Amino acid sequence: MVEINNIEELKDIMEQTRKPVVVDFYAEWCGPCKAMASMLEELSNEMEDVDFYKLNIEDNPDVASEFSITSVPSFLVVETGRWQVFTGAMPKRTFQNKISEILGLSI
Repeated sequence: MVEINNIEELKDIMEQTRKPVVVDFYAEWCGPCKAMASMLEELSNEMEDVDFYKLNIEDNPDVASEFSITSVPSFLVVETGRWQVFTGAMPKRTFQNKISEILGLSI
């Protein structure tokens, strides 16, 4: 997973991507975020049709504010100019189903 470092990077990704994108909004102090990290790495290798990124909200509070992120972990799903946010730690299969539902993919 690639780390996003500022709002400009995220906006460039959102505008230029040809594949759906999932952005993990996390914080170093967040236990559930740490628990999700390895699962997200796995999914980034398994779901080849989706690009995964991560963004530390402590280093980028402006980005979190821009997307109304008020708790972590939160996930921004982007596809062809439209986006949706969902929040909370969850099991891998539940997360896959949520992403697939938002993107209209079958897994």
